Amino acid sequence: MKSANQGGGCGIKDSLDDAIPNGDEMFAAVKVMKILTLVLTNSLGNYEWTYLKQMDDEGRTFVHNFQKSIAEIQKEIICRNEAVEKGNNENQIKEYPYELLLPDRVLNSISS
Repeated sequence: MKSANQGGGCGIKDSLDDAIPNGDEMFAAVKVMKILTLVLTNSLGNYEWTYLKQMDDEGRTFVHNFQKSIAEIQKEIICRNEAVEKGNNENQIKEYPYELLLPDRVLNSISS
């Protein structure tokens, strides 16, 4: 039997084999994606002690109140999502739970 490169073949098999990454290339790509998707900062309102200790009492009180507000918002969203999931028919999704901007998924911009 002739291979795709030996007379009459169109070379499709060889070009596909060349296009598909080998195991080492695939694992290298997975490693890069893992590094690129690491979350290296805290969620919204969660500040490191280095930032908090530089604040005066009024600033720390403001942060504490902000964190309480965020926690309340988080609870409201979770309750709404539970209601949405309960109200959905298992054969047909009527509504999706809101998860994209849950406060614990929003990142601080100044965290290290």
